[in-house]
Amino acid sequence: MAIAHSIIIQAYANTDVKNDQTLIELRDTFIDMIVSNIEIKELKSLIDSNKDPENVVSEKVYWTVNFDKLHQCFRDKVLIDAIERQIDANAPSVFNLSYHSCTKQLKHGNQCQMQFQ
Repeated sequence: MAIAHSIIIQAYANTDVKNDQTLIELRDTFIDMIVSNIEIKELKSLIDSNKDPENVVSEKVYWTVNFDKLHQCFRDKVLIDAIERQIDANAPSVFNLSYHSCTKQLKHGNQCQMQFQ
């Protein structure tokens, strides 16, 4: 519940009109955003089917996030930005080329060692 309070308070801080009615409207909007389109019959059938909630896919889901790939891309971006800051603007391209070459070798079961001096 503390997260809900925090979100509503942040929204309230960004409003021009600050009164009780604004606070009530923000609360109602938050509740509508959270609770909208949840069908009790659908929830009941999911519970009765004993499916793992993590693996239930809705017909309305059009895409999902590959968190492993997202983490890898984020890590790569952080590494490249750090190399650029520490060395110079051309260093990331050399690192990127070496890194992707090594990644391809690892995918094929080969060993890869990178040394930078």
